[in-house]
Amino acid sequence: MQLTYSEQSSKGGSQQVLAVLCACLLGGSTFAAGCSAFGLQWSPAGAFSGAPLQGLLSVCNSIADRLGTTDYIILRKFAGGAAADGSYHPQGIFLTIALLLLCVLSYLILRSGCKWLLLVFALPGTGLLLLTGAAPGAWTALVFGFALVCAFACMQQTEGGHILLLAIPLAALIITFAAGMLIDHTAGLSQSALQKQTQTAITKQLDKRYGKNPLGKGDLEGLTGESLTDLRGSSDQVLQLLSAGGKDKTKTALTLTIDQKNGALQSCWLRGFVGETYRGHQWTDLGNETYYSRRDIQYWLNRNGFDGLSQLALTAQLSDPQQAGEPFACTVQTKKADCSCIYTPYEITGTSEAIPQGAQNYAGGFLRTDKLFGTKTAVYQALPDMTGSWTDWVGRLYSTDSSPQLQNYYTSESHYNVWCYEHYTDVPEELAGTLYMAMGDPGDLTRDHADYRRAITAVRDYLDGNFIYTEKFKSPKKGEDPIERFLISGKGCDAHYASLATMLMRYYGIPARYVEGYLFTPADAAAAKAGQPYDIGFSHAHAWTEIYVDGFGWVPMEFTPGWQDVMPQADLTRGLESVNYKKQNDQQLDIPPMEEEEEPAVNYGKKLLRFLLTAGLILLLLLLVWILQKVIRRRIAYRRRMRSFADPDIRKGICAIYGSMMDEGLQLSAETVEIGERAAFSELPVEEDERTAIWKEYERGMYEKKANEKLDRGTLPERIAAAFGRLRRK
Repeated sequence: MQLTYSEQSSKGGSQQVLAVLCACLLGGSTFAAGCSAFGLQWSPAGAFSGAPLQGLLSVCNSIADRLGTTDYIILRKFAGGAAADGSYHPQGIFLTIALLLLCVLSYLILRSGCKWLLLVFALPGTGLLLLTGAAPGAWTALVFGFALVCAFACMQQTEGGHILLLAIPLAALIITFAAGMLIDHTAGLSQSALQKQTQTAITKQLDKRYGKNPLGKGDLEGLTGESLTDLRGSSDQVLQLLSAGGKDKTKTALTLTIDQKNGALQSCWLRGFVGETYRGHQWTDLGNETYYSRRDIQYWLNRNGFDGLSQLALTAQLSDPQQAGEPFACTVQTKKADCSCIYTPYEITGTSEAIPQGAQNYAGGFLRTDKLFGTKTAVYQALPDMTGSWTDWVGRLYSTDSSPQLQNYYTSESHYNVWCYEHYTDVPEELAGTLYMAMGDPGDLTRDHADYRRAITAVRDYLDGNFIYTEKFKSPKKGEDPIERFLISGKGCDAHYASLATMLMRYYGIPARYVEGYLFTPADAAAAKAGQPYDIGFSHAHAWTEIYVDGFGWVPMEFTPGWQDVMPQADLTRGLESVNYKKQNDQQLDIPPMEEEEEPAVNYGKKLLRFLLTAGLILLLLLLVWILQKVIRRRIAYRRRMRSFADPDIRKGICAIYGSMMDEGLQLSAETVEIGERAAFSELPVEEDERTAIWKEYERGMYEKKANEKLDRGTLPERIAAAFGRLRRK
């Protein structure tokens, strides 16, 4: 007995050491993955630096910064986590405590024997990646996956399982990592087939999730005339419908409801996707990191009553409030259009407090949804059409006598003006030379941009005289820039016209952006009824250029032939001569240090709830899969057992029943033992009625066994207490 006890003690000790090592590996890899995903810094040299509470607040601020730069999630930041100069307090002692707690938690989970508790480590990382895009480095993720496999192996050995069962999950982990490294490598290669296929698959999934965008959301390389015609119709049909009205046979993209109490609205441009920078074949935004770096200025500009989204309405109310009129309600409902974009009129009023629920304001430039499946309804307060007469409004603004309110506006606008010139005047080097050959010398742009009227007229004349609108344009060749292809072929659609016009306006030093959205034309305004929903089809989808007018704001510009007669165009001979921006830009708004504790936590509750729901759904799905496989396995085993019981050979059937009774530990009567032993070890005949009798004995024994087990388990509270007792004994 002493020898047996020593062997068991030795085995228990080795398992204890194995559990400790696996717990350290799992806790340490989880800690490393979290630090990598959130950009936290920890080293043994600074493991005990700082204070725990200050370290906690500093970590919270660092996480807020990381989520802001990856997914533009604005979380509350704490002044207690930063020093007077704005730098974060040391985080060493707090991170060390977190590391130790993770190791202890890992050990308790390993000793509990419940493999499902490993999801405590896997689910948060998966949910974080899906919801925010924040992910650890590739090698850190590999070590974390290896640690999970080792933890599973440790728990499997504790239960007496075989280590070879880990071959499948380990192979799957290696294959997944190799595939990820391959995709990461090919993503940097120009025009790789794998990259194209991946992008196509992602686009298809996003179309199912958010809805279709006829113009491709700035993807000029993937845009085809066939797809554009299928969704929007031919250009002749579209222009006839937009100009004269009539029955729209395309799918309903948006529904617009306008409370026209003053009856002054004649048309409006609904800005959707905004292309801010051009990356060789596609228009994209500036990136979440750029927007997040501006959050302090944007916050204070909003508090000062200024927002780039509502700039036109603000200038109208400051320069000529009687002519501007009273704001009216405007509701935009997204039907089949891309609901990741929030379609916004240029004349909306208010700042961040007035934007629709579920919308995120990107540095005052455009709105985008922060909901998982997009925003379907947006309600605004807006002024009547200003885009068709924006030059008149510019003249009113610059001829208005100075006042404290107007001076405050110019002070705020100066910050936004600098932002626009920093980010919306870049022209790719490969296009600059071509534009110089086409347009000539733009003049001295070191002090100021070209005259608005001269630049707009020059761009329109160039596009009208050298290009033909058609949906039968050729796709660019491999590695060829779509704008370069448009310049060479002279044929393209409104997306090409708007793209080239944006580059040309930037060439003249004027901030410009590429925009996709929908038109509410004068013909639509005549057919729409006040307070009644009005359907806007895919036929109204359009791409245009918008330019920033100093002191006034963003205005849409139409450069596509045919469409110039659809929407009202401002008279370039009036108003622009009064522009004198330089004298307005003498002061700068004093931006105080960021008040972390006062900054609103815009998305904290929603993002947390979304994460918890996603984690819960994943856990529920895994639980259902586990239950399903258990039920299937039991059902298969039961059917096999019943088939063996009913074997045509009576002797084999009785042996199967007798063997199952012994395996289940059922109490056997003398008659049952005699029948089973005779069938197994004797050549004496057995009868069908004997099989029936022993079968009934088996069923009765199983029923009694289950009843006794139910009594032994006790109530739910008793079972929970017993589980904790076993955990403590381990």
